[in-house]
Amino acid sequence: MAAAPAPPAGLDALTRRFALTPEQASALEAYVALLAKWSPKINLVGASTLDDPWRRHIWDAAQVADLLPDTADTLIDMGSGAGLPGLILAVLCNVAVHSIESDGRKTAFQRQAVQQMGLREKVVLHNNRVEACSGLSADIITARAFAPLQKLLQMGYGFSHSQTLWVLPKGQNLDAELKEATKCWTFHSDTVHSETDVDARILCLREVKPK
Repeated sequence: MAAAPAPPAGLDALTRRFALTPEQASALEAYVALLAKWSPKINLVGASTLDDPWRRHIWDAAQVADLLPDTADTLIDMGSGAGLPGLILAVLCNVAVHSIESDGRKTAFQRQAVQQMGLREKVVLHNNRVEACSGLSADIITARAFAPLQKLLQMGYGFSHSQTLWVLPKGQNLDAELKEATKCWTFHSDTVHSETDVDARILCLREVKPK
């Protein structure tokens, strides 16, 4: 028998789990309100996920914060879509976020979100393809529901340095993606089970190098 779905989460549950300050809680509330407002107009996230946005999107992104080292200064979110997880991590962590998204409508959403969330000093938006961005370097590289691992490594390697940590939320195809990626890449990997999806894991990679 399949497990019953978890009840919808809310701001109170997230505040307890992530010890949110009032300012952080207010920023996340602003994001959820904008997500509900914009999603009927453009395809930001799956329509079915809007019944439980706090768990499906905010909590799902926020759990990545636990994996980021305190020494990290810069983060790149590739193919950021609605700004997940990058904008949420900008709220929770002391990092400068570069959010890369080629869809102008989604970038417009992120621009309004950055303003209303009070993140103008922490987030730089790049309305461009990942491959067209140059001159960026990051301590953390992340991407959510963007591309298979092999392609993520190809696109993001130029942003990395010897100490870069890749933190990549992944679904049930992770093992197959890892097997494919090891044909062309070497790395040290760890996985953490997702708190929001029993079939998902968060992949952490260090010392990524092409073979």
